[in-house]
Amino acid sequence: MESIASLTSASSQTTVSFFGAQLLSWTPTAGRPVIWQTSKEDRDPNSPVRGGIPICLPWFSAPALSKASLGQTQTKHGIARTQTWKIEPSTDPATAVFSLTHTATEEFPHSFCARYSIESGDTLVLGLEVTNTDDHAFFFEQALHTYFAVSDVSTVTLGGLEGAHCEDFLTETSFIEGNTVSFEGPTDRLYHCDARVTLDDPEWQRQILITSNASGRVVWTPWSTNAASLKDMYEEEWSQFICVEACDARSGTKHISPGTTSRLDLEISVRPIGDYPPS
Repeated sequence: MESIASLTSASSQTTVSFFGAQLLSWTPTAGRPVIWQTSKEDRDPNSPVRGGIPICLPWFSAPALSKASLGQTQTKHGIARTQTWKIEPSTDPATAVFSLTHTATEEFPHSFCARYSIESGDTLVLGLEVTNTDDHAFFFEQALHTYFAVSDVSTVTLGGLEGAHCEDFLTETSFIEGNTVSFEGPTDRLYHCDARVTLDDPEWQRQILITSNASGRVVWTPWSTNAASLKDMYEEEWSQFICVEACDARSGTKHISPGTTSRLDLEISVRPIGDYPPS
């Protein structure tokens, strides 16, 4: 059976799978879940759950699109999300640290150690550290591929991306975002910015704040158009989530020297709409 760690604080509860160190849920006390995962239980046990926060490392998306991959594999989103991570001893019920050691292989011929810290409180605080344990520098990409639970993806909006350079992978165009982002169809975009993003959900009367030092924000929804191709979820679940991913990919690919450590931080919090002044 899959090993699950449960983190509990006075203000929230979190579950994390040892498989891929994938965070599966974060739910504030007396509140709705903030992180979405599919309700479908019939799935491949050797694949990550659809939803949660999969860790994409050491490349993002298709390996052919990444200079971090040498094209020796067809594995999407790297190797870290399909490995069993180790958990470090802790006396704090609200925190956990997972680690993964990779020795150079044909698939990724560079050695590294990854360390992933999780703190469940009023704010969900995540930190992914990658240390180059090899004798040479190498490129890598990383992302915390977060699925946010929403009332209906067609009614939510994203703020904070105004002015960012955007690559639209579906239309193969690029542009400067001029507006608050809303959704009317399938979306797959990379915004080159490190700004705080706000996810407004009027029906649930809440705003999710997404803060990260990553160089980019990937925004993705399959919409009804592509939902049927995702066999690890129910087709009708497409409207229940939106992915907003903190990432270092494409032009934001990291180059790491021997013996050095790179850290990706992500903080997620939630507050009622109407309880904050206009930004």
